Amino acid sequence: MLAFKSVVYVLTIASLFLFGFWEMQVRRRLTEKGAKRESVAKFGALSGISNEIRRELFLESLPSEVLLKLRVIRSLKILFFVILIIEVLVLQR
Repeated sequence: MLAFKSVVYVLTIASLFLFGFWEMQVRRRLTEKGAKRESVAKFGALSGISNEIRRELFLESLPSEVLLKLRVIRSLKILFFVILIIEVLVLQR
């Protein structure tokens, strides 16, 4: 039974990581051209944060048809997270 639980947990967590990396790749591909502005904090500590904020602002300006794939991936990621919670609750008994 322990092997079954371990396999189920590992597969669910692996799918969460898969959808997370896929979402990150799609976000970067969508914001590749619009978020490439030079900033004062290019080499500073806040460079990564400012780039992510710029990407999010650019994503908000895109039409909803373009963002459909990103929304589907986010929904699948949330679905697998809920499945993981249910698995933990059910399989711990």
